[in-house]
Amino acid sequence: MKLESFKKDLDSLNQNEKTENDYRFVVQDYYSREERHYCAFLFSWLLQNPENIKTFLLNFDKPLINKSEAINHKNVKLFYEFTWLRDIIYEFGRHSKLKGQKKEDLKSELNDSVFNDVGDIQKKKPDLAIYLKNSKKLILIEAKFEGDFDEDQIVETQKYGESLIKLLGENIIEEVVVPLLGRDYYLDKLRGINKEDSEKDKEEKRESYTNSCFSWENLAVKIENNNIIKDEIQMGLKNQRRIHPRT
Repeated sequence: MKLESFKKDLDSLNQNEKTENDYRFVVQDYYSREERHYCAFLFSWLLQNPENIKTFLLNFDKPLINKSEAINHKNVKLFYEFTWLRDIIYEFGRHSKLKGQKKEDLKSELNDSVFNDVGDIQKKKPDLAIYLKNSKKLILIEAKFEGDFDEDQIVETQKYGESLIKLLGENIIEEVVVPLLGRDYYLDKLRGINKEDSEKDKEEKRESYTNSCFSWENLAVKIENNNIIKDEIQMGLKNQRRIHPRT
């Protein structure tokens, strides 16, 4: 079916009499549901100032650094769509002594080590990563802006980091953590928190959940020095509430 045949339906969605609960915002407001979009804005904010990195890492429900830890752009490396394992595979293919079967064996071994089922290690890219050189800590952040987290994906990201330790050695990476960046509603759902729970029960469930979490809602509050990035995230959250009112 030709795309032009849908134009009448699309035009009807954009009529003035439609309410804000309809899809006029697709045309009238710039908006994305992709976490990559918001992670790109977050990444640019982190690059601007080491204090932004510190604010970000300290505000996870289980802080990812100590308050006294020195954070600067020399001892902290930031990554958007992290690809260290893919880069290592590339190096195996680039050097003549490591070409051929050894490269293919490495890819096969990594696929088996990282994925619970079928997967392609060269396409696995954690959304954001932060490498703390002084403490040899690798933070692999899994982000969602719409919908639930995938428990298998979280486990696979942890295995991704552990595979890097085996390949690079503990002199490069001593610890890997996989914190989660998502919307409040879905983070609570993942941690088993219900609206009916007492505040004490909610806090206990947050403490007992393995992965450290930070919500986009809280992040938007913490971004105080860049209104463009703050407004972009807030606009996305507003549209999410419009599309999914229960959240």
